[in-house]
Amino acid sequence: MKQHVAFLRAINVGGRTVKMDALHRLFCEIGYWDAKTFLASGNVVFSYAGEDLRQVETSLEARMQKTFGFETVVMVRTMDEVKALATYEAFSPDEVEQAGAYNLAFLKDAIPSDAVDKLVGLGNDIDHLHAYARHIYWLCAVKQSESQFSNKVLEKTLGVSSTIRGMSTINKLISRFG
Repeated sequence: MKQHVAFLRAINVGGRTVKMDALHRLFCEIGYWDAKTFLASGNVVFSYAGEDLRQVETSLEARMQKTFGFETVVMVRTMDEVKALATYEAFSPDEVEQAGAYNLAFLKDAIPSDAVDKLVGLGNDIDHLHAYARHIYWLCAVKQSESQFSNKVLEKTLGVSSTIRGMSTINKLISRFG
């Protein structure tokens, strides 16, 4: 069985509160007995023997809607994929060190071909973006809160659901579970 990570969009923000023990219980009820939550931002590590990650995402989304009463988009990646994303050099080490924030957006689907130019247009002196597969690396020159860029802007521009995690969170998750 391979380790996987579920990244849940909009958990514990905007009044959409989910206790981590309830989230853990939901994963166990579906059959992911070894599920472990990480932080309260919707990160769950679990094992899965199958190959159909879309089916896993769909079943988790339906179960979360039923259990918690609101829609949540789920992006599942293998732990190996998450590790590769963490070591991928979207920006130079010097750029990352000088940045105010360094984040990774997990996309539900690939970037539509007609949206690539729109993504490039979002970049500016503060926000530097790099597309890689179903992911966007976001290097912010200032504090993230001082930027005009956000997950909402990304989703609206691309027409694809996404969720963003700080690279420090990704690295801590790998350190603890990978």
